[in-house]
Amino acid sequence: MNLLRRLSIKIEPNLAQENQTVQQFALVETFGILWSIPWLTAALVWLALTTSWSLLRQEWLIFLLLLALYAIFIALSFTFRREAGKVVRPSSAVPWRAWPPGRPF
Repeated sequence: MNLLRRLSIKIEPNLAQENQTVQQFALVETFGILWSIPWLTAALVWLALTTSWSLLRQEWLIFLLLLALYAIFIALSFTFRREAGKVVRPSSAVPWRAWPPGRPF
């Protein structure tokens, strides 16, 4: 735990001045990131080994278009303002649920 705390403070030096609760949350986040690195590495190696690179060479224009669209949608933050200037994402503002059968929208 001490090693994890030192690593967290090395990554974020201002963490040493924060209260105990913030430090605990930072430790949990640091542990989660460190725990996921081997899994991410294994997934990327598997993806590189199983990807059909010939398809990427043949359809490079479509992949480039999809990458550009992805970059545009990430850059545009789909938010709107509601109730005293709070920024709200549509996913948190709209209650998504299945409608009961026989009832209209």
